[in-house]
Amino acid sequence: LNLILDKLRDSGIKITEPRVAILQTLLEEHGPFTAEEIHFKITKKVCDLATIYRSLTHLEKTGFVKRCEFGDGSARYELSHKPDKNHHHH
Repeated sequence: LNLILDKLRDSGIKITEPRVAILQTLLEEHGPFTAEEIHFKITKKVCDLATIYRSLTHLEKTGFVKRCEFGDGSARYELSHKPDKNHHHH
């Protein structure tokens, strides 16, 4: 997580508690997850669901989070890459 946060700082992106919670969830859990699932998985409720959506959109635009579409109408999100993982298929 610290490596990802350092990259965010180096990119000039503000580190917020919701962003840290989202990134930690995506790093520790096997995803991808919907915004609602991420919100549910964050044990310490640091923000509301709207903030989760805004944060995911921002992290996606900056390239740290990847949006996945499986044709079921729900967007799911995962880290663009994990330091210890290679490319994978869903």
